[in-house]
Amino acid sequence: MPLSDNVLGGSSDEGSEYDNPPPVVIDFGSGVFKAGIAGEEIPSCCFQNVVGLPHLDDENEYLNEEFLVGDKALDQRHSHQLFYPMDKGQVEDWEQIEFLIEYALLDVLDVEPEDTLLLITDNPMSTKKEKEKMAECLFELFLIPGLCYMPQPLLSLYSVGKTTGLVIDSGDCVSHTVPVFEGFIIDHAMNHLDFGGRDVTHYLQRMLYSKGYRFASSSEHHFVREIKESFAYVSQNFEKEKKKPYSEIKKDYELPDGQIITLDEELFACTELLFNPSLMGKDAPGLAELVFDTFKASPIDVRKDFYNSIVLSGGNTLFNGFKERIKLELENNEKSFKPFKVLADPMRQFSAWMGGSVIASLPTFEDAVVTYEDWEDYGPRSLYQKKSNFNL
Repeated sequence: MPLSDNVLGGSSDEGSEYDNPPPVVIDFGSGVFKAGIAGEEIPSCCFQNVVGLPHLDDENEYLNEEFLVGDKALDQRHSHQLFYPMDKGQVEDWEQIEFLIEYALLDVLDVEPEDTLLLITDNPMSTKKEKEKMAECLFELFLIPGLCYMPQPLLSLYSVGKTTGLVIDSGDCVSHTVPVFEGFIIDHAMNHLDFGGRDVTHYLQRMLYSKGYRFASSSEHHFVREIKESFAYVSQNFEKEKKKPYSEIKKDYELPDGQIITLDEELFACTELLFNPSLMGKDAPGLAELVFDTFKASPIDVRKDFYNSIVLSGGNTLFNGFKERIKLELENNEKSFKPFKVLADPMRQFSAWMGGSVIASLPTFEDAVVTYEDWEDYGPRSLYQKKSNFNL
């Protein structure tokens, strides 16, 4: 799909606005690391946010050159232990994050960090401490000339040509409902849940375990995720779906060793967790209820704007039936307004990154950039002195 079809601004065919190399946009997803050159339609560098370390008797024997990243790590899962540097949108291991950045910039994108401006998509729940630590890493280790943080929900809206709407962003570990009005986030109405696609995977794994299928190691966990992404879907009515004939929902999955796993009710039961977290013992509202709470917390005079512009973002919203279930749940809960309009870009797993690609291609982008000189002069304070929204 051409860039101009689903995002604001022109495509990369229009040429760069920069004398220097074009900026790079990075989205540090807990599940998938995404990076690419500003102006690209989708990120050219995407890999599972996982690092593989060889199995050694002494952990002190680990060497940087032995690290494997993404699919390479997963392919060597029998000889390497898998680690996930991020959890629930927060960095768990900075050394591994530095390795991922180096791999993305130097090995995949083949750019010179000291000549390249960066736009980082900013998790709504990221702390000042983490943002400052990332800036320190990028300025002082990679010597980048400039950095800009942009909120992920705002970028997701930009990716579908809007500046007002309610964003439902559900990724690997965290889900958010964020209202944005004319480019500004309404912070007090924003909600989040500490669960996402990884919780769906764990729930599916638990159900498969009860059927006698064992996936104990981190490498075997990868197969459960593949099953989820290949076959899982969202039902429109959980109780009715359970009454369907077995033959209508049965699926088979073959493991590399030839073992066949037969799947049925768990294919839609695992995703029901998103709408009913109590299934896994979580005392939390479901996503539809979270959206409704955000509506109620938003100013009355802008709620209809949000009703007409509900934007799905993140890989955990890609399940077949997700868009329809969200719409159905909202209409069942809010009788005074029908219909709700839910926008679901087919490439919405990249929504925040695509919005960043648009912004970093604009001639006004440099107005939002914190330069290396800013960082040297003002330190972390420099990160809060530049704008974080654009007039498009």
